[in-house]
Amino acid sequence: MRFKLRTLEWKTDETLARTTDEYWSSWLLAHLGTEWKSMLDLGGGSGGRTAKFADGKRLITCMDISREQIERGRKRYGETPNFYYVLGDAHFLPFKNNAFDVVHCWAALHHFPDRRKALTEIYRVLRPGGRLVALEPGKLNPLAAPARTFFPTPSHEPSEKPFIPSMLEKLVSQYFVNVKVRHFGTITYVLPFLLARLGSISKLARPIALHLIRLDDRLSSILKEFAGIIAVKAEKAAV
Repeated sequence: MRFKLRTLEWKTDETLARTTDEYWSSWLLAHLGTEWKSMLDLGGGSGGRTAKFADGKRLITCMDISREQIERGRKRYGETPNFYYVLGDAHFLPFKNNAFDVVHCWAALHHFPDRRKALTEIYRVLRPGGRLVALEPGKLNPLAAPARTFFPTPSHEPSEKPFIPSMLEKLVSQYFVNVKVRHFGTITYVLPFLLARLGSISKLARPIALHLIRLDDRLSSILKEFAGIIAVKAEKAAV
Protein backbone atom coordinates (compact mmCIF):
# COMPACT_ATOMS: atom_id res chain seq x y z
CA MET A 1 0.00 0.00 0.00
CA ARG A 2 1.37 3.42 -0.90
CA PHE A 3 0.31 6.96 -0.16
CA LYS A 4 1.62 9.89 -2.18
CA LEU A 5 2.20 13.03 -0.17
CA ARG A 6 3.05 15.87 -2.49
CA THR A 7 6.59 14.89 -3.56
CA LEU A 8 6.99 12.23 -0.86
CA GLU A 9 5.91 8.62 -1.18
CA TRP A 10 4.63 6.96 1.96
CA LYS A 11 4.65 3.18 2.20
CA THR A 12 3.17 0.82 4.73
CA ASP A 13 4.88 -2.30 6.03
CA GLU A 14 2.05 -4.67 5.15
CA THR A 15 3.04 -7.47 7.53
CA LEU A 16 3.21 -5.19 10.54
CA ALA A 17 0.08 -3.34 9.48
CA ARG A 18 -1.82 -6.63 9.45
CA THR A 19 -0.31 -7.56 12.82
CA THR A 20 -1.34 -4.35 14.56
CA ASP A 21 -4.69 -4.42 12.82
CA GLU A 22 -5.40 -7.98 13.96
CA TYR A 23 -4.20 -7.21 17.48
CA TRP A 24 -6.57 -4.27 17.81
CA SER A 25 -9.52 -6.06 16.23
CA SER A 26 -9.14 -9.24 18.31
CA TRP A 27 -10.38 -7.45 21.42
CA LEU A 28 -13.45 -6.21 19.56
CA LEU A 29 -14.30 -9.49 17.89
CA ALA A 30 -14.05 -11.39 21.17
CA HIS A 31 -17.05 -9.34 22.28
CA LEU A 32 -19.28 -10.80 19.57
CA GLY A 33 -19.45 -14.38 20.73
CA THR A 34 -20.78 -17.03 18.37
CA GLU A 35 -24.56 -16.72 18.51
CA TRP A 36 -25.08 -13.68 16.28
CA LYS A 37 -26.64 -14.18 12.85
CA SER A 38 -26.61 -10.79 11.12
CA MET A 39 -24.07 -7.96 10.89
CA LEU A 40 -24.07 -4.50 9.34
CA ASP A 41 -20.56 -3.42 8.39
CA LEU A 42 -21.18 0.33 8.43
CA GLY A 43 -18.69 2.36 6.42
CA GLY A 44 -17.21 -0.98 5.48
CA GLY A 45 -15.57 0.14 2.25
CA SER A 46 -14.83 -2.89 0.09
CA GLY A 47 -15.83 -5.29 2.87
CA GLY A 48 -12.41 -6.78 3.46
CA ARG A 49 -12.78 -6.86 7.23
CA THR A 50 -16.08 -8.71 7.38
CA ALA A 51 -16.41 -10.84 4.23
CA LYS A 52 -14.70 -13.67 6.13
CA PHE A 53 -17.65 -13.91 8.52
CA ALA A 54 -20.18 -14.74 5.81
CA ASP A 55 -21.21 -18.37 5.82
CA GLY A 56 -24.38 -20.40 5.57
CA LYS A 57 -25.46 -19.31 9.04
CA ARG A 58 -24.59 -15.59 9.01
CA LEU A 59 -25.66 -12.66 6.88
CA ILE A 60 -23.24 -9.77 6.35
CA THR A 61 -24.39 -6.46 4.87
CA CYS A 62 -21.52 -4.16 3.89
CA MET A 63 -22.67 -0.57 3.46
CA ASP A 64 -20.61 2.38 2.28
CA ILE A 65 -21.25 5.80 0.76
CA SER A 66 -18.50 5.27 -1.83
CA ARG A 67 -19.63 3.58 -5.03
CA GLU A 68 -15.99 3.08 -5.97
CA GLN A 69 -15.25 1.15 -2.78
CA ILE A 70 -18.30 -1.05 -3.25
CA GLU A 71 -17.41 -1.87 -6.84
CA ARG A 72 -13.89 -2.71 -5.76
CA GLY A 73 -15.30 -5.06 -3.14
CA ARG A 74 -17.67 -6.75 -5.58
CA LYS A 75 -14.77 -7.48 -7.91
CA ARG A 76 -12.60 -8.86 -5.14
CA TYR A 77 -15.06 -10.71 -2.89
CA GLY A 78 -18.16 -11.06 -5.04
CA GLU A 79 -21.70 -11.16 -3.64
CA THR A 80 -23.65 -14.08 -2.26
CA PRO A 81 -26.99 -14.49 -0.46
CA ASN A 82 -24.97 -14.22 2.76
CA PHE A 83 -22.72 -11.30 1.82
CA TYR A 84 -23.83 -8.29 -0.16
CA TYR A 85 -23.24 -4.57 -0.58
CA VAL A 86 -25.50 -1.55 -0.07
CA LEU A 87 -24.74 1.98 -1.24
CA GLY A 88 -26.02 4.37 1.39
CA ASP A 89 -25.64 7.14 3.95
CA ALA A 90 -25.00 6.31 7.62
CA HIS A 91 -27.33 9.14 8.64
CA PHE A 92 -30.28 7.48 6.88
CA LEU A 93 -29.86 3.72 7.09
CA PRO A 94 -32.15 1.92 4.61
CA PHE A 95 -33.06 -0.87 7.02
CA LYS A 96 -35.95 -1.76 9.29
CA ASN A 97 -35.85 -1.33 13.05
CA ASN A 98 -34.11 -4.11 14.99
CA ALA A 99 -32.65 -5.59 11.80
CA PHE A 100 -29.15 -6.60 12.97
CA ASP A 101 -27.46 -8.48 15.78
CA VAL A 102 -24.19 -6.58 15.29
CA VAL A 103 -23.09 -3.25 13.83
CA HIS A 104 -19.39 -3.21 12.95
CA CYS A 105 -17.96 0.29 12.48
CA TRP A 106 -14.22 0.35 11.78
CA ALA A 107 -12.67 3.84 11.54
CA ALA A 108 -15.88 5.24 10.06
CA LEU A 109 -17.68 7.19 12.78
CA HIS A 110 -15.14 10.02 12.76
CA HIS A 111 -15.93 10.58 9.06
CA PHE A 112 -19.65 11.15 9.66
CA PRO A 113 -20.66 14.85 9.75
CA ASP A 114 -23.43 14.21 12.31
CA ARG A 115 -22.22 11.56 14.73
CA ARG A 116 -25.32 11.74 16.89
CA LYS A 117 -27.57 11.10 13.93
CA ALA A 118 -25.43 8.15 12.90
CA LEU A 119 -25.49 6.68 16.41
CA THR A 120 -29.25 7.15 16.55
CA GLU A 121 -29.55 5.18 13.33
CA ILE A 122 -27.19 2.47 14.58
CA TYR A 123 -29.31 2.16 17.72
CA ARG A 124 -32.48 1.92 15.66
CA VAL A 125 -31.31 -0.92 13.42
CA LEU A 126 -29.78 -2.98 16.23
CA ARG A 127 -32.07 -5.51 17.87
CA PRO A 128 -32.49 -5.26 21.68
CA GLY A 129 -29.36 -6.81 23.14
CA GLY A 130 -27.52 -6.27 19.87
CA ARG A 131 -23.91 -5.11 19.89
CA LEU A 132 -21.93 -2.25 18.47
CA VAL A 133 -18.20 -2.74 17.93
CA ALA A 134 -16.23 0.28 16.76
CA LEU A 135 -12.65 1.37 16.35
CA GLU A 136 -11.70 5.04 15.94
CA PRO A 137 -8.52 7.15 15.78
CA GLY A 138 -7.51 9.28 18.76
CA LYS A 139 -7.25 13.03 18.33
CA LEU A 140 -4.50 13.72 20.89
CA ASN A 141 -1.97 11.08 19.92
CA PRO A 142 1.44 12.83 19.87
CA LEU A 143 2.53 11.00 16.70
CA ALA A 144 -0.68 10.84 14.71
CA ALA A 145 -1.95 14.37 15.38
CA PRO A 146 1.02 16.19 13.75
CA ALA A 147 1.00 13.71 10.87
CA ARG A 148 -2.67 14.37 10.16
CA THR A 149 -2.20 18.13 10.40
CA PHE A 150 1.00 18.63 8.42
CA PHE A 151 1.25 15.49 6.26
CA PRO A 152 -2.25 14.62 5.04
CA THR A 153 -2.67 11.57 2.82
CA PRO A 154 -5.49 10.33 0.56
CA SER A 155 -6.65 8.08 3.40
CA HIS A 156 -7.20 11.08 5.70
CA GLU A 157 -9.87 13.53 4.63
CA PRO A 158 -9.76 17.17 5.79
CA SER A 159 -13.32 16.89 7.10
CA GLU A 160 -12.69 13.93 9.41
CA LYS A 161 -12.65 14.51 13.15
CA PRO A 162 -10.77 11.98 15.31
CA PHE A 163 -12.02 11.54 18.86
CA ILE A 164 -10.75 12.41 22.29
CA PRO A 165 -11.12 8.97 23.94
CA SER A 166 -13.12 10.08 26.98
CA MET A 167 -15.48 12.09 24.78
CA LEU A 168 -16.12 9.11 22.51
CA GLU A 169 -16.93 6.92 25.51
CA LYS A 170 -19.28 9.59 26.86
CA LEU A 171 -21.01 9.95 23.49
CA VAL A 172 -21.56 6.22 22.98
CA SER A 173 -22.81 5.88 26.58
CA GLN A 174 -25.68 8.24 25.79
CA TYR A 175 -27.15 5.61 23.46
CA PHE A 176 -25.87 2.24 24.64
CA VAL A 177 -25.25 0.23 27.80
CA ASN A 178 -22.35 -1.93 28.96
CA VAL A 179 -19.91 0.35 27.16
CA LYS A 180 -16.32 -0.82 27.34
CA VAL A 181 -13.32 1.02 25.92
CA ARG A 182 -9.76 -0.09 25.32
CA HIS A 183 -6.89 2.08 24.20
CA PHE A 184 -4.13 1.14 21.76
CA GLY A 185 -1.40 2.68 19.65
CA THR A 186 0.09 5.42 21.82
CA ILE A 187 3.54 4.86 20.32
CA THR A 188 2.92 2.15 17.71
CA TYR A 189 0.26 3.91 15.64
CA VAL A 190 2.76 4.90 12.96
CA LEU A 191 5.09 1.90 13.15
CA PRO A 192 3.90 0.35 9.86
CA PHE A 193 4.77 3.60 8.07
CA LEU A 194 8.15 3.98 9.77
CA LEU A 195 9.28 0.41 9.08
CA ALA A 196 8.43 0.73 5.42
CA ARG A 197 10.96 3.56 5.19
CA LEU A 198 13.73 1.28 6.47
CA GLY A 199 13.78 -0.81 3.33
CA SER A 200 15.70 -4.07 3.57
CA ILE A 201 16.45 -3.73 7.29
CA SER A 202 12.74 -3.53 8.16
CA LYS A 203 12.70 -7.35 8.55
CA LEU A 204 15.29 -7.02 11.32
CA ALA A 205 13.34 -4.24 12.99
CA ARG A 206 9.95 -6.01 12.81
CA PRO A 207 10.49 -8.34 15.83
CA ILE A 208 11.41 -5.31 17.91
CA ALA A 209 8.28 -3.58 16.68
CA LEU A 210 6.14 -6.52 17.78
CA HIS A 211 7.54 -6.24 21.29
CA LEU A 212 6.79 -2.53 21.20
CA ILE A 213 3.17 -3.31 20.39
CA ARG A 214 2.89 -5.34 23.59
CA LEU A 215 4.65 -2.63 25.60
CA ASP A 216 2.43 -0.04 24.00
CA ASP A 217 -0.64 -1.94 25.21
CA ARG A 218 0.40 -1.26 28.80
CA LEU A 219 1.38 2.32 28.11
CA SER A 220 -1.92 3.06 26.38
CA SER A 221 -3.85 1.80 29.39
CA ILE A 222 -2.20 4.56 31.41
CA LEU A 223 -2.02 7.40 28.87
CA LYS A 224 -5.58 6.80 27.69
CA GLU A 225 -6.28 10.26 26.29
CA PHE A 226 -3.21 10.03 24.06
CA ALA A 227 -4.03 6.67 22.50
CA GLY A 228 -3.83 6.47 18.72
CA ILE A 229 -6.62 3.90 18.54
CA ILE A 230 -9.83 3.70 20.57
CA ALA A 231 -11.78 0.42 20.55
CA VAL A 232 -15.37 0.49 21.81
CA LYS A 233 -17.83 -2.30 22.64
CA ALA A 234 -21.41 -1.51 23.57
CA GLU A 235 -24.88 -3.04 23.67
CA LYS A 236 -28.40 -1.88 22.96
CA ALA A 237 -30.44 -2.30 26.10
CA ALA A 238 -32.63 -5.39 26.06
CA VAL A 239 -36.35 -4.72 26.39
